[in-house]
Amino acid sequence: MNRLMTMTGAALIGLSLTGCATTPTGTQFGEPLQSAGVPTLTVAKLCANPQPYMGKVVQVRGVMGDVCPDAGCWGEIADKPGEKGLFM
Repeated sequence: MNRLMTMTGAALIGLSLTGCATTPTGTQFGEPLQSAGVPTLTVAKLCANPQPYMGKVVQVRGVMGDVCPDAGCWGEIADKPGEKGLFM
């Protein structure tokens, strides 16, 4: 299940980020998420049952923990500070 969650998280973050390179603070990559009609999920809800969301665009709302110091290529998102989150 952890591998599935990691793959799901990687797919989600892959929608908005591109390669790892040093960039100025505040640089954004990709197109903004068109959120009309896109479900917003908690990390817990996504991890509890990821199958219905596979291959679909979803928004995961949470607290970012560790993030790639160069360009945000990877990160960890959790429902609350201090919780174990999804590594994306």
